[in-house]
Parts: sequence; structure tokens; C-alpha cells
Amino acid sequence: MVPHNPVRAGVIEQVDVLAEIYAHGFGHLTGNRGADPGDITVDRPVLLADPIPTPLAVRKELVEHLFETYECPSTYFGPTALMACYASARYTGLVVESGAGYSAAVPIHEGYVLRRNIQTTSLGGDTITDLLEQRLMDRHPTALRPAYTLTPPAPDRPAASVDLPGVTPEYHAMRRRWLVEDIKACVCDVPDVPMDDSTDPVTPAHYGLPDGTVLTLGNERMTIPEVLFNPSLLDRPGSRCTAPSIQSIVVKAVGGSDESIQKGLYQNVLPVGGTTALPSFNRRLAAEIDSMKLPVYKTKVHHYNTEERDLMAFTGASILASLGTFHQLWLSRAEYAEHGAEIVATKFM
Repeated sequence: MVPHNPVRAGVIEQVDVLAEIYAHGFGHLTGNRGADPGDITVDRPVLLADPIPTPLAVRKELVEHLFETYECPSTYFGPTALMACYASARYTGLVVESGAGYSAAVPIHEGYVLRRNIQTTSLGGDTITDLLEQRLMDRHPTALRPAYTLTPPAPDRPAASVDLPGVTPEYHAMRRRWLVEDIKACVCDVPDVPMDDSTDPVTPAHYGLPDGTVLTLGNERMTIPEVLFNPSLLDRPGSRCTAPSIQSIVVKAVGGSDESIQKGLYQNVLPVGGTTALPSFNRRLAAEIDSMKLPVYKTKVHHYNTEERDLMAFTGASILASLGTFHQLWLSRAEYAEHGAEIVATKFM
């Protein structure tokens, strides 16, 4: 099996692969598991959480799939940042999205996304995972063995390797990456102050690998997440990282907004996405913002349950779809039949 990820850096690059995922999901929801996409009919409206970097051309293709293939009655594209804002019971705020492939600072005022002032950076969870995997592979080249390659350990014997035929290198790399992502979630931490490899040693953290051995991580468990706030740590001889830091896109997004709403944005900074669930992320973000901006407005970074941050868009979309007046915002099949996919450009701004 060769796994495919249709999304790269937050942008859907393979709509046909994503359509297959939709077909799998719709098949389960409609009781037509394993059916061809053309044999599946969706009789309910479909609300899509729309990442900020999604190109207009991709939105058009998705609308065509929903109406032409699945014959759904209506659809709506909800910006993920706006949905997360609704989940926090706010209509104004500066949503700091930091997921796998990108991070974005999205100013929202009275329920409207100020798209001209959105700032993005390529730094995100994948940046940390890539660095951590590279560091672990350099230091422990044979240690990162996914659980599927091992027999379960027992009190009287350690885990043993299992040779499974037909496993592709791509699948093995994917499972190894899952392991690295779990290590990241368990032991990585955002330092309260800037640090690098020359910083005094910090308290090490331990992680039990599937084969029963214990992995110990020292400073790297903090210096690697530090790149979110100090991208210069990614500089290499002859290659300089040009991606802006998390705090710089926040200050730039607020600074580009109308002065009359800047106070409300700084006082309602909403971190969402799996990367913001790293311990001490909020505290470090607030400190870095305060160090860059003029002390005119107070910065308040709101705290939410870290286990829910990667689900904020889903939660907000559920709230929005349940509102009695929301039916007025759907894009209906009749509108699509009259205007075609071009209506997406004006319907969902």
C-alpha cells in the first residue's frame, strides 16, 4: 500500500484523492459502504471547514463533486478560523491557527474574516516533526520501529521484529512518522524564554518505545519547538529560513487592521490547532507579542482545553449549522444550477 496525503502545507493538492475520502465517509453515513461515488446520494446539506490557504479553484472542484457526484441539496464553506471563533463564543478576535502544514493569524471582527489582513507562515507542526524525526534518526537510527513491525513484549521476553511481506517503504515511513508525532506530543515543550543548543541542560523527559526501550530527550525537546518563535534556528550554511515567526504574523495581522479594532484583537487572541496544544505555547506567545508591539493595548491569550484545540473548527461549525437563521447562507443546488461553480467566488468570500 502506498499512502497518499492530498493536503500539503494546508493546501489541497489532490482533489481526486480527497474525493475518494469523501466517498468513503459518505458511504458509511448513507449505508452504502464500498459503493462507487456515482452510486452514493447525499440527501443532507454538507458544511465544509475551509482552511485559509485553500485556493478558489479547489473550492470550485469540491462544489462540483458535491453537487454533480453526490447530488447534495446544499453546501457551505466555513473558514476554519471563523468556526473556531464561534466555538469560543466570540465574534471578534485574532485567531492563531497552527496545525500541521502552516500557521496563520486571522483577524475577525463582528463575525467577518478580514482576509486582506491575514498573515501566514510555513512553520507548523510538520516543521517540529521533521526536525525531531531527523534528530532521532541521527542519534538512534534503529530505535524508531513502529509497533506493527514487532511482536508484543511479554514479561519473559522482549518484543521481536516481524518481517511482513508487501509493506512498502512509503507505508513504513508513514507509521514511523506517527510514532515521532506521538513522541512530540508526549515530551516536547515550548520554552518560556528563547533558547538554543548552547542553553544549560533542562530536565530530560522519557518515552517508552513499542519495543520496550526507553528514549530520553534533553534540550532538544524544547529547542526544536523553539523554531516556531525563532525561525533563524533553521538556517543552514548557504540556506536561510525566510519564514516569519508566529509572533510576527500576529503583530503584522493586527497592525494591518483598522486602529479602532486593534484593542479588541489583542485582547482576544485565540490559539487553535494541534500545534498550539504544546505545553507553555500560550504563555510564550503572549510574551513574544508583548515584546514586539507598543504597550498601548494589553495582550490576552485565551486558554482552552488542549485536547479540544484541534477540534475547534468542527465544534464551531456544529454550532453554526444548528442556528435557525443559518439556512439563509447555504449554497443551494438551484443556485449552482443557475450560476455554476463560479458562484463560489462571490458566495464564500
